[in-house]
Amino acid sequence: MIEERARVVAIDKATVWVEARRESSCSRCAANKGCGNAALQKVFGKKRNIFPLVLNRESKDVSVAVGDEVVIGVEENALVKSSFAVYAIPILAIIIFAAFGETFATDGLSTNLEAVNSGFMTKDLMSIVGAVTGLIVSIVGLRWYSKLSSKKSDYQPVLLRHADELANETVQQSEIKLLG
Repeated sequence: MIEERARVVAIDKATVWVEARRESSCSRCAANKGCGNAALQKVFGKKRNIFPLVLNRESKDVSVAVGDEVVIGVEENALVKSSFAVYAIPILAIIIFAAFGETFATDGLSTNLEAVNSGFMTKDLMSIVGAVTGLIVSIVGLRWYSKLSSKKSDYQPVLLRHADELANETVQQSEIKLLG
């Protein structure tokens, strides 16, 4: 389970709205002033991430109020599967569709030498058309995957506990290390 701290901003009947903090390691980095990532973080880092948490059985045991610091979590498998889909599927689709485009230009147009000689449909052009088609198909497929997975409970963040409970656990663990 991947955990993150958040602040409760609103509560409905069965939904808790939380705001997750965007944190970057820029403040701890020695190259903070000359780094492009630090500049981007200053420009785009102010966005608020507010989203709903639907309460499940484990979450209903945690009582929260507006303003409470809580710990939310997402299943690691869900994050890995989604990351693979977002990064790998478009690349694979572009490569496969570009290869189909080139194959079509070679095999499909070999009988029509006049079109090949005129340069209207060359291998390169058909590869580009195939790659763009693959990108569009992958985007449509990822939108479908996103809608499908958004309804699955594995892909939903869950409320785990109060953030101060986490701090108490950390203090107790450090005391044990000091004593041991």
